[in-house]
Amino acid sequence: MDWNRPEWPQFNASVLRFELSSHNDIWNDFKNAVDSHVLIKAREWDGYLRSLDKVVYWDGDLRYGSDQEWISMRYFDPQSLNNHSYPQDWILSYKRQSGTLPPDCKVMVFHGYPKPHEVSDHYVISHWQSLSTT
Repeated sequence: MDWNRPEWPQFNASVLRFELSSHNDIWNDFKNAVDSHVLIKAREWDGYLRSLDKVVYWDGDLRYGSDQEWISMRYFDPQSLNNHSYPQDWILSYKRQSGTLPPDCKVMVFHGYPKPHEVSDHYVISHWQSLSTT
């Protein structure tokens, strides 16, 4: 889900998964679209990195903010996208979550800012560090 644009449902890279070698067509379609200049790769200003390091793709006047947007929109119509995702109560936005972590939460998404290493929340610090050192 894109919490900044809920009307544009998409998979977030933190929860995007495929069985190994089961969807080579997705990669091939993406590569062919870029190689044939159907998708035009461009760079935009990334406020977090303070540089022109944000990669976006253009298909005519349609802007994809990332490859994950392209995959989401290319392979799933918006009405069926949730049928191909984890249950929504498993995935929460750190920015939009308040209080304690619900027991059903499996993935905490840090979209935009802050990033996990920028927060002082003890729970996040302890889990982020344990995951990043394994």
